Amino acid sequence: MRALALAIPLALAALFAACKKPTPVPKQEPVQLPAVGEFLPPSLDVPDYVGAAACAECHRAIYDAWQRSPHGRSMAVASPDTVLAGFDGPPVTLADGSVSFSREGDGFFMDMASRGGHERRKVEVVLASGRQHQLYVVKGADGAMTLLPVVWGTKIKEWLPLSTYQAADLDPSSPKYWGAQDMTKGCTSCHLSQAYRHIGADGPRSAYVDLSVNCEACHGAGAEHVRRRRAGSTDEVYRNLATLGSVEESRVCGGCHGFQLKRYVFPPADDKLPQIFVMSLLSDSLRPDGTQHGTSYQYPAHALSAGFREKILRCKDCHAPHGLEARDKLGESAEGALSNKQCTDCHEDMVAPKQVATHTHHPGSVRCVDCHMSYSWVGDDDRKHQRTSDHSISIPHPEESLAFGTPNACTTCHTGKTAGWSVDALRKWKAKNALGVRDWVETIALARKKAPGAVSRLVKMLTDPGAVAYLKVSALDLLLIQPPDASLVETVASYATNPDPYLRASAIRVLDEYDPAGRSRWRALGLGDIHPYVRMETFSMIKDVQTLTPQAIDRQLADVLQYMSPPTDGVVHVLTVRHRRGELREALALVDLLQRITLPREREHLNLEEVRGRIVADLAKVDAAGQPPR
Repeated sequence: MRALALAIPLALAALFAACKKPTPVPKQEPVQLPAVGEFLPPSLDVPDYVGAAACAECHRAIYDAWQRSPHGRSMAVASPDTVLAGFDGPPVTLADGSVSFSREGDGFFMDMASRGGHERRKVEVVLASGRQHQLYVVKGADGAMTLLPVVWGTKIKEWLPLSTYQAADLDPSSPKYWGAQDMTKGCTSCHLSQAYRHIGADGPRSAYVDLSVNCEACHGAGAEHVRRRRAGSTDEVYRNLATLGSVEESRVCGGCHGFQLKRYVFPPADDKLPQIFVMSLLSDSLRPDGTQHGTSYQYPAHALSAGFREKILRCKDCHAPHGLEARDKLGESAEGALSNKQCTDCHEDMVAPKQVATHTHHPGSVRCVDCHMSYSWVGDDDRKHQRTSDHSISIPHPEESLAFGTPNACTTCHTGKTAGWSVDALRKWKAKNALGVRDWVETIALARKKAPGAVSRLVKMLTDPGAVAYLKVSALDLLLIQPPDASLVETVASYATNPDPYLRASAIRVLDEYDPAGRSRWRALGLGDIHPYVRMETFSMIKDVQTLTPQAIDRQLADVLQYMSPPTDGVVHVLTVRHRRGELREALALVDLLQRITLPREREHLNLEEVRGRIVADLAKVDAAGQPPR
């Protein structure tokens, strides 16, 4: 496995010894484009993965616990044991038709009726463990998976329209037909393991190693480990994940429990752990306080927690890593009546009943998590019947609710009360820490609104040595939506050579807007970066495509083929760049590449034949004019 950059070469480290010094432009070497191999992306190294069953040979107890866990049940073949929905109830009426249900032996069926006709499909795969929902999937001959148009609410025992969660309808002629996507571009990148595109003699197909979140999703490729154990060797190739610190471990879990930017698949770094690049607080999928408004998952809030900042709280301190049961830092059960043990192992002063009553003002009626990890509805919409808990492990801040509309634990339980009522109660209790608005939350909220004073607050966040990297990335991203200010170039430029590639990429995006005179240098710095994430993000932001060099375009295509899963969208972008630059023969070659690596539905969605026709027509005009071919 090639190493990712954890340190920047000395040549880059010297770039900003003083900001006023000109930035050297990295030399762009010719790029050897990779051949499209059997697997995409090649960095996945699919033959190196052996699947969970191989692990059971030595780790049977762990394997059994994993099979019962939400990870082990994240996806499964449809069967009476895995399907939780009631397929014996009445039809469900949707806006554009209806869906009825039936069961034949061990098979489950949906009948869809719409103005486009009638269609009957057998459920082949179930998606999600069923803690809140379960979704149902059909597979095409090419392995593509598509969600069926209704979702089972496991808590409420009712069917819900798929359109409640994403654009979807019943008409086969619609571009939104059942959500119109191969799920390997979305859900399955985390709900199953090692999804990849297999390029065979009969064309491409979507494939995977395991139809669930397997051992290797966290531990990495296991072929060499298994080979050594079967040979009787005790030499270890795996890093012991139990010894990871809080920041390191969050990168393992955050790969799925944080909504990743695009679908990059980067190989592990020198420490054999993945790098992750999740949406920042610029995104409205997160509320200003870091809680989930959309399905952005737990990592952002965790990265904002005191436990993460002080490097004392790991995911496995609360969650058993294999069975995922609630547990405390000592590894003992913290389920049901024992749930407070997740907190009191560290907060020992909260064990005695009298102290608990004094602290909570709710004697015997609340748990720690009720106030410090309160639930909120995804999208602030209870019709979705999907709730998430606050992994920043914060105290309630009802004045933030008044100012910014964020949820708080008080009114989550006291549903008939207001945030103002909560503030009054906290004042009576003299709960000073829960009163007022946190500075960083206000900064994020004001910056999203482009309010006066937001820029100075973002700069303060960037120069605060105590601010976590995630907040600094968010500050950089939020500067992008403010009016450009040349006086900030020096502050932002200090992050353009930071050891963290996430910070480097965000800084270069800002500098591209804030420093037009130095734009070519910043772009060259990003396009020549040692980390593919920085290179790819820099390339994606450049709209004036005539300024790109042939080497930069070739490097982008090479990175897309190696690190995007699947690479379709990235190849389309490079094709668009080639076409706009008038490089018609190269563009036509990329159409041929897309024909080879895309699934039928993707080709139809991309209108590849129409694209080919336009390029051929443009090429004919060039040839007719006697211009030199490009």
